[in-house]
Amino acid sequence: MTRKYYIPKDKITKNVDFITEFFIEEAAAPKTSFFINYSENEGFYVHFLCEESNPVTTYSNDMDPVFEDSCVEFFANFYPQLPNSNYINFEMNSNGAILVRYRKRNNPHDKIECIHLFKGYIKPQVNDTSWQVELFIPIEFIQKVYETNLPVPNHFKGNMHKCSFNDITRHAGSWNKIDSPNPNFHSPECFGDFYIKD
Repeated sequence: MTRKYYIPKDKITKNVDFITEFFIEEAAAPKTSFFINYSENEGFYVHFLCEESNPVTTYSNDMDPVFEDSCVEFFANFYPQLPNSNYINFEMNSNGAILVRYRKRNNPHDKIECIHLFKGYIKPQVNDTSWQVELFIPIEFIQKVYETNLPVPNHFKGNMHKCSFNDITRHAGSWNKIDSPNPNFHSPECFGDFYIKD
């Protein structure tokens, strides 16, 4: 069953949901929630909260392999109606380091680096029992990646992830279930539905 998430068209309302579909739990997976807000003239504000003390945090530079750390991810195909469109993956650790790539339509492993276009921000915050991060994705960045001037549609496809691909706290899970014998985050056919609502 495909899950649905409704994004408020303001920066105040919090429609909180959770990442619950873990397929690797060699270590206990931390409770992870998220909410997204949208400003029509600005872009998307994506918030994650992980109830995880002492997150593994090795990397500090953008485009480092942050998925090996304690990491949260937002994968989104913002223009599923466009021919040959695919998704952008945003991956972040508790240092605020980010990995951003655009995946080509017929081969998710054929990727395009687009960090040079990214003019958003990442705001991490760590305390004794949890960590959180806010990601801002400007509309201009999305349009440049997809090479279009069209407004972002009110319905797009995507998924949210929590992972840590290391030997200490190895776990991996998603918001929308990745229904596959060999689950992989890079499975756009298993994306859920996101709706921007007034």
